[in-house]
Amino acid sequence: MNIFTGKEHNGQAKIFIECDIHKLTKSEMVWYKTDSKEEMARFKKDSRIDNN
Repeated sequence: MNIFTGKEHNGQAKIFIECDIHKLTKSEMVWYKTDSKEEMARFKKDSRIDNN
């Protein structure tokens, strides 16, 4: 997946980061940079939200 970084290069071209979902569970999702072991983002389920 390509993630837009919110940045531009030379005021024109948008910069994207290519990421893969490394871990996906009911409570967590972790993104790693493609072809790397560099963690780019980690999302955890908010336990205060009721998902019945």
